[in-house]
Amino acid sequence: MLALIILSLARAQQPSKTAFVDYRYFPGLARMDGNWAALKAASDGKVYVGLACHGCDGHLLSEPGVYVPVWVFVPERLTEPWRTILYFNDEGAQSDGMEYEGGESSGLAHGVLDQLVRSGNLVIAADVRGSGATRTTRDSALSSGEFGHLFDTNTSAAYASWSLGCSLLGMRVEDVVRCVEYTMQHHGVDTRRLHLIGKGGAALWCLFAAALDHRIRSLICTDGLITYRTLAMADRYLYGADVFVPEILRYFDLPEVAAVIAPRPLVLIEPKDGMKRTVDINLARRTYQPTHDAYRVAGAENSFRIECGDPGLQDAEHYLSVIETMENG
Repeated sequence: MLALIILSLARAQQPSKTAFVDYRYFPGLARMDGNWAALKAASDGKVYVGLACHGCDGHLLSEPGVYVPVWVFVPERLTEPWRTILYFNDEGAQSDGMEYEGGESSGLAHGVLDQLVRSGNLVIAADVRGSGATRTTRDSALSSGEFGHLFDTNTSAAYASWSLGCSLLGMRVEDVVRCVEYTMQHHGVDTRRLHLIGKGGAALWCLFAAALDHRIRSLICTDGLITYRTLAMADRYLYGADVFVPEILRYFDLPEVAAVIAPRPLVLIEPKDGMKRTVDINLARRTYQPTHDAYRVAGAENSFRIECGDPGLQDAEHYLSVIETMENG
C-alpha cells in the first residue's frame, strides 16, 4: 500500500536501471588541499560546483528531462571500499557542502559534509527536483514572512503536480531512490554500509525512500516532521503543500511508515511539530510507539531510537556517533 500511494502518485516515466550521470572532474582539484575548488557555469546553462578531497559533481538523470545535481566527496587516503553516506537537505547540498561554515565560508568550523569526508567516508549529496540548485528563485511577492510558504514555489509546484494527477513529494522520493541507484554503482562504495541522512524536509523524502528501498541499510532523520496528524490537528503550521500526499491519513501516518523500515537501523533526531518546534522527546517516543512495537517484533528493538540534539557535538560529529552505534549494534 505504501509503494502504491507514493510511487503511483508520482506517475513519472520509469528510467532504466542504470543511473546516467553527466559527470565531470575539475583539473587540478586533487591538489587544492581541501579548499574550495571551482565554480563553473557550463555552456548548457547548468552550474557545476566542485569541492576538493578529490571531489567532483555531475547531474544524475532521474527520469527523462529531470536532472538531479550530485556532489561527490571522496576520501583521499583510506582503503576502498568506503563507508558511504548519501545526504539530503531540503535547503540544498550547498548549505552543508562548503568546506567551512558561515557566509562565504567565513566560519571557523568545517562544514558538515567536509567533516564527514575527512572522517574517511565517501559522501554523496544531491538536490532533488525543486530543491537547492534546482529550485527556482521566482517566488511570489507574498512568499516572504512567517507564512510565506503558503505562496512559495514549492507550494505552487505541489498544486501544479496535483492538477496533473502527480505528487511532488512522490517525485522527490523517486529522485532519492534514483540517487541510491547511482550510489550503488559508484566506484569504491561499500554497499553493506550505505547510510542515508535526511535533514529538514528531506527527512520526509528519505523516510519514504527507506521504507520502499531495502538497499538503504540505515537512516538518520534530523529536524523532520513528526506526523501528518500534527498538521491535521493544527489551525496553522509552517510546512508548505509540498510535504502532503492527498488522503494519506486515511491509510497511515509517519510512525507506520517508519515501522516498515524495521529491522534496519533508524534514528530520529529532534523531530518537529507543525510550527517546526522541537517536540518533547517523551511525547515523540509515545507517538512512535507503533514503530517501537514493529522493531520489537522484528527482534531489533535497539535499532530504533529518537534522540535529542547534543549541544556538545557538531552535526557531523553527532551523525558519525550515531552511524558508529548503528554499525556496531
